[in-house]
Amino acid sequence: MILGRYLRLRNWNTLSKIVGMNLAVLLVASLAIIFYIIPLYEGSLLEEHKAHTSSLVDMAISVLSHYHSLAENGEATLAEAQHRAITAIRVMAQQNDYIWIHDLNLTMVVHPYAPQLEGTNLANFKDPAGKRIFVEMNRVVKNGDKGFLEYLWPKPGRAQPLSKISCIKLFEPWGWVVGSGLYYDDKKQETISLRRQVVAVSSTLFAVIVLFSLYAARRINQPLKQALRITSQITQAHPPGSGDSETPDEPRQLLHAIETMVTELKEAKDEAEHANNAKSDFLARMSHEIRTPMNAVVGMTELAMESAVSLEQKEYLEGVRASAEHLTELISDILDFSKIEAGHLSLEQIPFSLRETLEAALQPLIFRARQKGLSCTLSIAPGMPDRLVGDPLRLRQIVTNLAGNAVKFTALGGVALTVEEAARQGEDVKVAVSIRDTGIGIPQEAREHIFDPFVQADGSTTRRFGGTGLGLAIVRQLAEMMGGDVSLESEPGQGSEFRFTVPFRLAGGQAASGASVREISTASPQTAAGSRGLSVLVAEDIGLNQVIVTRFLEKLGHCATVVTNGREAVEAWQGGGFDLVLMDVQMPEMDGIEATRAIRGHERALGGHTPIIAMTAHVMQQDIALCREAGMDGHLDKPLKRADLERALEDINAAASQQQPYIA
Repeated sequence: MILGRYLRLRNWNTLSKIVGMNLAVLLVASLAIIFYIIPLYEGSLLEEHKAHTSSLVDMAISVLSHYHSLAENGEATLAEAQHRAITAIRVMAQQNDYIWIHDLNLTMVVHPYAPQLEGTNLANFKDPAGKRIFVEMNRVVKNGDKGFLEYLWPKPGRAQPLSKISCIKLFEPWGWVVGSGLYYDDKKQETISLRRQVVAVSSTLFAVIVLFSLYAARRINQPLKQALRITSQITQAHPPGSGDSETPDEPRQLLHAIETMVTELKEAKDEAEHANNAKSDFLARMSHEIRTPMNAVVGMTELAMESAVSLEQKEYLEGVRASAEHLTELISDILDFSKIEAGHLSLEQIPFSLRETLEAALQPLIFRARQKGLSCTLSIAPGMPDRLVGDPLRLRQIVTNLAGNAVKFTALGGVALTVEEAARQGEDVKVAVSIRDTGIGIPQEAREHIFDPFVQADGSTTRRFGGTGLGLAIVRQLAEMMGGDVSLESEPGQGSEFRFTVPFRLAGGQAASGASVREISTASPQTAAGSRGLSVLVAEDIGLNQVIVTRFLEKLGHCATVVTNGREAVEAWQGGGFDLVLMDVQMPEMDGIEATRAIRGHERALGGHTPIIAMTAHVMQQDIALCREAGMDGHLDKPLKRADLERALEDINAAASQQQPYIA
């Protein structure tokens, strides 16, 4: 009667699915127990019994060994020793379990439970299946000293012989075969009751599941209708009316409504991703378009400052250069933040030198520190490994942002960068870097949000020092992407200490560095003594940029040959005689990527390798990766800085003097 009532419910499909699913689970579980778990249990029982019979045989062998040693030592004759051994085996069989002995001549020596067989010849003794049992046992022990044999053997109280398995072992000094067996029927009795219990429990669970399913179906009915009504309203679908109240397809209607929601959400997600990609493309394009003329502004300013100008003109030019560098940093911060927010920033896993990376990160800050009369020190703790595997570019970016802020907000004193090993486990090492300054400090109320985007300590900070408030947000996001964290301690008026930790792996051929404290020089950079002049091929299509690069190279003691597109670059390179190619990427007729591939193709056929460095306003990670893939050895960002170009040329000279390939 109750079931009939539920059969008339509109949610009978839900009820049947609940009941069917639960019963299917129960059925599968019961079958698994009966046909898989219980047989496994039976197998384990058999192994336990076999181990037990094997231990009994070993015990009997030890008894025989004892009496054999008495005979060998002259304490008893052989006949006395064997007689006493047989007596001990009989007692042992009565106290423990089934044990018999026959010899290799197939004569039964002792059988406590079948004494009528003692002294009889067993050569033709067969089981109902025709197996010559004792002949087979002798064959087993002769081949392996010990083994198991299955056969049929009468069991007391049973009319028919039952399956039995025996463990047998040869006592070689007397030529006796010792055996102990067990009936398969014994272990099966232990599992019959278990099967009955499984059937009883399954039947009980069957009844419980049916009752619970009826209850659950009733409880589900109302929430199901409510969920259907809500999803129908969200998707603006036509809600189910009274006319279809008898149709048992509410779950299907709900599924349809959810599918509609998912489709609409996917379309909204695709639109958002399209908008985000459009934003990223726009930022990348604008970055290139702004950096290209900015290269002329920065380069011409540097060249003008090196000419004969008055103090007033030099002050003006300093202002132009500072503003251009600030604008370049602003563009870089916005690009990095946009890439991180869009999830387009990827991390490299390459070997690098920790010391060289940190020194390279601090090098661009030397000019600003020198202008303000600040000291800048790099301290590396003793035992700190130098060769690591990770992303040196992102580590350098974090240090540059933090150290740059330290220099910016410090008027007196200096900036100290300390590196130590925070933890190590196997090949993984966690590096802790702290940047302490003696600057203005950060108030307590501003520290909670200092790592949020577009946040600075207060409004006066932006007016006085400039900045976008993106640097620390980028630092935190990069540190977290690398699996680390960043923290801050500060006192207003006394300075700040930013500390970040990031994990790396040890590189091969590791050697720990000794303790060192190094003050980064704030003297004016000088061209390395003894550096030879290089013949440089410059591929650049914009006239002002050609002038800037040529003048930079000439002032550094190098010779420049200028071409205006990739095709001319390949033709000029084929003429030979160049130590380096500075390759713009975006050029007419043939771009820098195609030109580099063409040069590398010729080199594969002819041999040799000319360093090619990208000199471009394309600074996105995928742009740098594309340059590397094409065969370029390095990358110089526009606006081009003379110091960056000088370091690259010195590295090429150093590699050439050591007869090694240049690797940026």
